[in-house]
Amino acid sequence: MELFTIVSPRGLRIEAHRAPDLPVPVDDPSPVPQPAHPHHPNAPVEQDDPVPDKNPEVRVH
Repeated sequence: MELFTIVSPRGLRIEAHRAPDLPVPVDDPSPVPQPAHPHHPNAPVEQDDPVPDKNPEVRVH
C-alpha cells in the first residue's frame, strides 16, 4: 500500500495508507422478460373489487 500525508485545514498532518484499486463490477445482462404464468409464485396477485363506501358523506381526513 502506498503511504501519503494529508494536511487538514487546521494544519494537522495525517499519514494514511491508500487502499488498493478494486476491480469495477460488470453487470450481468438482464434476462429477457417472460410473461408471468398465473400459477407462478411471482405472478401478480389479482386485486379484489373495491369495497363500496357505506357512508360516503362521512370522510376522515
